[in-house]
Amino acid sequence: MGEPQTPDRGSQIAGDGEEQEEQAVLFEQYKLAVEMADRVSARRGTANAFYFTVSSALLAASETLGLGLASAAGILLALA
Repeated sequence: MGEPQTPDRGSQIAGDGEEQEEQAVLFEQYKLAVEMADRVSARRGTANAFYFTVSSALLAASETLGLGLASAAGILLALA
């Protein structure tokens, strides 16, 4: 009857190099994705800091000067 066939060892060795190359490419893609996510997070933090500063300035101006318009602008900015 039949004995189990074993794959040719030469093809396994050649496949290992291709597999390592594929893993290296995947790892480079992973590093790029992590770097891009880090940049997006940094941009988001910068935008949040800007809007927080503007909102705080409007709130301080409305409280100091008693302006209803400045407080309304601050509320609209907070909702946006």
